[in-house]
Amino acid sequence: MKLSDRGGHRVSTCRIERGLYVLRYVTCAEGSFAMGHVTVAEGDLDLVPAPGRAIGTLESPGHALVIVAHTAGAFVLQVDGPLNGRGADATFTLDILDDGADAASPVAAPSAAKPVARADDRASLPLAILAHVSRRGDVTAEAGEWIAGPADILPIEGLSITTHQPDVTVSIRVQTAQSQGQWSRWHRGGEFAGSRQRAEAITALGLSLHGDAASKFRMEAEAIHLGAASRTAEGAELEFFGSDPIVGFRLQLKNAIMKRIPGSTTSRTPAADGLRIFRARQ
Repeated sequence: MKLSDRGGHRVSTCRIERGLYVLRYVTCAEGSFAMGHVTVAEGDLDLVPAPGRAIGTLESPGHALVIVAHTAGAFVLQVDGPLNGRGADATFTLDILDDGADAASPVAAPSAAKPVARADDRASLPLAILAHVSRRGDVTAEAGEWIAGPADILPIEGLSITTHQPDVTVSIRVQTAQSQGQWSRWHRGGEFAGSRQRAEAITALGLSLHGDAASKFRMEAEAIHLGAASRTAEGAELEFFGSDPIVGFRLQLKNAIMKRIPGSTTSRTPAADGLRIFRARQ
């Protein structure tokens, strides 16, 4: 698999067909520290971690992640190192467990009457995002709108996310890390996380759904780290991790049971060495 090297990071884009897969972290070079981060790049893919582990994160050899591919698509694996001046040398295996070839297509049952839509039946919910952006001050955005982003590359220093739906008990908690690398506490929905006017950009961002209706929704988010391709992720818990400032972010809150629309493809980078992913032979 072709890889790119970005300042100690190893990045690989892996295309898969419809099916059920498991991605395993097998080995890491002696004396190296290498943590894997998986994000969806294309298609309708779900990332399922082991109980108690963060979505999309493979911290060390022995860890594994199940990938449910509802359609053909692609995922991005980024491995962070290095230690003692060495690159992040690591080996991963990708096994297909079930290709779903004999699965019947679902058939919708006829309905005598159209049900009345409830708040948790909506395709998406409105959001109010307040962010503090370097050289811009406080800015606001709605669901799906960029804060900073491709057209205005500026470090984001803090943000809060509010769901304005009194009839839906769901909120988005926020956790941030800045240049020193220390994660903040979890901030409840509507509470500001990060800093203002301290020139301390956010380098990592964690998001988590909270509330009685949290299981009925999923987040779809995209973030850009300075000098890197955009990364997309979806689910009830998301993490965007890096060492450079986050210079673009957008978020939507979608109904978890409604059919997902395949995401946009992230940009790809040229080949390099240092990380290996092996597909199991059929």
